[in-house]
Amino acid sequence: MGISGDSFIEMRSKQGISLEDLENLFNCTEMDRPIMNIICRTHDRETEFQQCYKSIKKQTYPNYSLLVGSDVQPCTYYPFAIPLKLSQDLPTIIPEGHYFAPWNIHLETLAKSCVNGYTMYLDDDDEFTSPDSLETIMNNVEEDKLLIWRVQITPEFIVPRSQDFGQIICAGNISGIGIAFHTKHLPVQWGNMSYGDYRIIRELIRDKGLTPKFINKILTSTQNGPRNGR
Repeated sequence: MGISGDSFIEMRSKQGISLEDLENLFNCTEMDRPIMNIICRTHDRETEFQQCYKSIKKQTYPNYSLLVGSDVQPCTYYPFAIPLKLSQDLPTIIPEGHYFAPWNIHLETLAKSCVNGYTMYLDDDDEFTSPDSLETIMNNVEEDKLLIWRVQITPEFIVPRSQDFGQIICAGNISGIGIAFHTKHLPVQWGNMSYGDYRIIRELIRDKGLTPKFINKILTSTQNGPRNGR
């Protein structure tokens, strides 16, 4: 029997338990099934977070570690949230077509607490589209490949678009909640500007040499997208 996400959360909340100890404990229980680190930012949005959390708890794949960070303290609706501080230091130059997005730095901070395995992202207003989404992801991950799947942004808008899927990776046609990669490729630099998801995907492929691997399935969604167990 593997360690569930909640077990990792409980262990993380106890003082004196190092990340190495967590890894060793996990590896002693079920070595043949890797763990997925699910990184989640929340910002005083209890209703949205609970919907996201519910979709995670429904997953059939048991071995995940949920890393929730909150830049509002205390986070009354999730007591295990890692405290984060939102920087207000404006960059010297904001490129045309971009905007200041200091909350992206939270993803870099939370990634420092990942255990050995794989990494993916879900914000508090995102969700898995079906109970077997994570199982599908974990059946397709490979250590030196960047797994990319499709994401339902709104009922009418899916990225990557059908005509581009598996061919074109560009800003505005990719989503940070539609990728997974091995933790050995961390850290990645989200930065404090918009389009951080495109930047880390470019970094993983161009600078770190990962090969894209595509799954033509909608496995995650924003909460503005349909939620009918696609």
